[in-house]
Amino acid sequence: MPVWFEWMFVEAGLASLDSNCLSDVERAHLAQLRFERRRAEWLLGRWAAKQLLRRVLPQMANLPLSALSIENSPVGVPQVRLAGERLPGCLSISHRDGGALVAWTQASSGHLGVDLERVEAHSAAFAADYFTPAEQHLVAEAEQKDVALSCLWSVKEAMLKALQTGLRLDTRAVEVLALPTLEGGDWTRLPVRGPLQDEQVWLAWMRCEGQKIFSAAWCGAALQEIHWRRWIAD
Repeated sequence: MPVWFEWMFVEAGLASLDSNCLSDVERAHLAQLRFERRRAEWLLGRWAAKQLLRRVLPQMANLPLSALSIENSPVGVPQVRLAGERLPGCLSISHRDGGALVAWTQASSGHLGVDLERVEAHSAAFAADYFTPAEQHLVAEAEQKDVALSCLWSVKEAMLKALQTGLRLDTRAVEVLALPTLEGGDWTRLPVRGPLQDEQVWLAWMRCEGQKIFSAAWCGAALQEIHWRRWIAD
């Protein structure tokens, strides 16, 4: 049976943002955020996620965005609730520089993580601190070193989200084994490996649009016939 990974990217200038899209729980969380930039990013991420979910969840067809409540689990994973009940599936949200990347799958046998980055320069010390020797070699051999390093970093971030650890886990515990092929604009599968030795499957993908890098990762049971479907916000 095919598994769909639904996704959306939005930029703040194209979004009609206001707190009316939030549930009471979400409004309370927004009120606790002190810095305006953080408030704007968080609100954009919630709005984008709800725009996506309204398109892929039949029960949301005639409901306002505020009917959905996206609340974090104790380890920081976003969970979707409708009328107090958690909906099965996996949601991940990432925001960076006025943009938000969100992805959802109804598969509930693992965890999904996404990351949004932009190509930028990093120091040699950054690479030494956060990348394995093999990954540093991949960057050194790449023609576009800033692109290569930014891509590898984004995949690591996505996988650490899928592992539900974030940066609490040493980034070198996740190793990307090859650089992506970025031509064509499609999601490209990447080989990765990490600390888990059980039956969980690790999957990672990446795509680029100009200077923007989109990464996604799955950690859990094996999935058959994975398809990606992009949605556009109103």
